[in-house]
Amino acid sequence: MVSSLSPSTHEWKPIPKKFEAGTEAIADIVAFGPAVKYRREVGLENIGAAERKLVRYATDRLRAIRGIEIVGVGTGRVSIVSFTVNGMKPQDVELALDREGIVVRSGTLNARILMRRLGLPGAVRAAFMFYNSEDECDRFCESVRRLS
Repeated sequence: MVSSLSPSTHEWKPIPKKFEAGTEAIADIVAFGPAVKYRREVGLENIGAAERKLVRYATDRLRAIRGIEIVGVGTGRVSIVSFTVNGMKPQDVELALDREGIVVRSGTLNARILMRRLGLPGAVRAAFMFYNSEDECDRFCESVRRLS
């Protein structure tokens, strides 16, 4: 970034700003304080409990769907569920869910070695946060069920 600019000269800002391109993320900077305050008000333990509950709920619902395989069965699960739909490429599942307004990620999910070891070309990953509801989870699971 530059601190001053004219048609014939420029002056760089000091490092590290010198190497940043474009406008700073002003909205992010402004929102950071209120976001931290809100997170403290809700409480990290409450956030974790809500996310664990929702992930268990989603995992149980997905396991009940024929043709769905949950990837990973550990007890220390965080707020994500990875899965495959028999007969569908993970990217096709992502695109189909996206058409219904449901955001997931697909592919090797930054775990290429693990996917290779599991014998999978990839998987679909759904993430649940404390502000998601069981109704949203039901909508997600119903959309997945229609794909299987």
